[in-house]
Amino acid sequence: MSLQLRLRDITLPQGEDFTNMSSQDMPLENRVKLLIIRDLLNLNWKVGVAGEKIEIAPPDFYDKETIRQTMSVKRLEIIRENRNWINNHLDLARSNLAKGSDVLLSRIDPVFEVCETEKQHKIFRIFRYYRRLLNRLGG
Repeated sequence: MSLQLRLRDITLPQGEDFTNMSSQDMPLENRVKLLIIRDLLNLNWKVGVAGEKIEIAPPDFYDKETIRQTMSVKRLEIIRENRNWINNHLDLARSNLAKGSDVLLSRIDPVFEVCETEKQHKIFRIFRYYRRLLNRLGG
């Protein structure tokens, strides 16, 4: 099975390439197509050009490590795009962490809490980025 696209369907704005997909000048539909192709290339899919068509075919097999590494590229991209927001909210994260010595001997009873305030949403968001960073570092 292969997916076929026409080259003219995924044109890049002048000066753009696969490494910079954040351009707001690029039509969203083109950007999505290029990001999909980029992600498939990272997963070792075969991509070729036949006349006016781009042909995409899956690899013979997948291994979990390749998929994990590919997902890490996306995590880092998200963190890079939100770097300023993250840096501006690190103090909020630090002020909402417990000391390890305080919790090592305590019983943990998880509770689901709905984020209702802006502060709760910011705390949730900063720790979501923190978790992504930990995943990247293997923690």
